[in-house]
Amino acid sequence: MATDKLLHALAFGGLALLLARAAHWRRPEAILSRKLWFGALGASALGLLLELCQALTEYRSADPWDWIADTVGALLAIGVVSLLFAWVPRRAHG
Repeated sequence: MATDKLLHALAFGGLALLLARAAHWRRPEAILSRKLWFGALGASALGLLLELCQALTEYRSADPWDWIADTVGALLAIGVVSLLFAWVPRRAHG
């Protein structure tokens, strides 16, 4: 059971980072925090949508704890990246 939730957190943490990267390519002028929040909220929304779809599927079962694990993983991933970017000095563009 705990392994299942850890896998959810890892998968949706990775998804949050991929969505944030996609947001960077779409709008490079946007601030980093906005891109990261887009990634986290997008991953969480997709996790919720998947659980709702599973609730409507006969052979699957929805688990709200899966969605919570998805959201926690996404938030942890953007938190780690935020700390990393705050800690690593920026290179001057010149």
